[in-house]
Amino acid sequence: MIDFHKRIVAFLAVLAIFLLGYTATSLAGGDVTVKTTASEPTTTWAVENMPEADRQHYAGEFWRLDAEDNEDLPKNFRTSLDTVGKVNGILPDSTGMDKLKISGSGQMSESGMEGLLETIRTKTDVPIYIVDLRQETHGYLDGTAVSWYGKRNWGNIGKKTEDIIKAESVLLQDALAVDTNVYPLDKSKHKAEDAAITFTPLETKTEAEVAAEYGANYFRITSTDHIWTSPENIDRFIAFYKTLPNDVWLHFHCMAGEGRTTTYMVLYDILKNGKNVSLADIAARQYVIGGIDIMAMNESNKMTHSAAPVTDTAITSWKQSFGQERTEMIPLFYQYVRENPKLDISWSEWLRREKKTV
Repeated sequence: MIDFHKRIVAFLAVLAIFLLGYTATSLAGGDVTVKTTASEPTTTWAVENMPEADRQHYAGEFWRLDAEDNEDLPKNFRTSLDTVGKVNGILPDSTGMDKLKISGSGQMSESGMEGLLETIRTKTDVPIYIVDLRQETHGYLDGTAVSWYGKRNWGNIGKKTEDIIKAESVLLQDALAVDTNVYPLDKSKHKAEDAAITFTPLETKTEAEVAAEYGANYFRITSTDHIWTSPENIDRFIAFYKTLPNDVWLHFHCMAGEGRTTTYMVLYDILKNGKNVSLADIAARQYVIGGIDIMAMNESNKMTHSAAPVTDTAITSWKQSFGQERTEMIPLFYQYVRENPKLDISWSEWLRREKKTV
């Protein structure tokens, strides 16, 4: 009887492993079917530590059109000097905003970079730093901003910053004087085949090169799209922050100027003003000048933590846990800065000490 029971237990254990390991589901918005546990990571740690085989589902596939080359300001451009409005009928505390000297936006073209810097220089005469938050490979083909796009914009998951930058330069150079198709994305985040633009670029550049040409400093943080930024990235950002001159202007940007850009504008605001301004006020004022509702203050934004509700449930379903994680981690960063005003303990070390997770 005991042996029979052992066999039953063993059979159930094997069955459980089989069901957990091989249950399949389709990627939201994608056409690849993979294991549930592999295709639907729900934390920053799971994304950043994804097995190499699973990363291939998100590998870059084509050049995406990010911004046509014109002098228009990039989408979602805003500055800390913009008027702070009300949130839910309440006017956030604006203490320190007039001295914060930051701006944010989506990706700019080469001419857009020139126009952006000209606009900022009408507001300040201090050194300007472009803080590029994009992990994904990107650059310029004859001034047009492009990026090497994979599913969910996760083409460089798990890669080191130096490796991303090195491969980026090579990929851009390989496009020089070669017929190259560039595609906008359709509403489902797929390649819009019928809207392709063909380039035979006479010039390719990295964003660092373009920033330097127009007299700006440049700093890269390779933050994965859609998810809370990794502890290593925040450590790098704080190390960068400590090296800055007393009076500078930082322009943060990602692809759309929404999630990653708002995140780092909030983090910087906390570093500068956290000892005097509440987190609720910092998050609210960054929202009302044009960022996302990062703390989901408006009921309609609780699903996506976005400035405008997204109705595509196939997209929001996998984004929801990442938005929730971001909302939970930002108060911890606020606590970290309040407890360590000299920043003599790194963010990652503090997380380990406090036994917090990401």
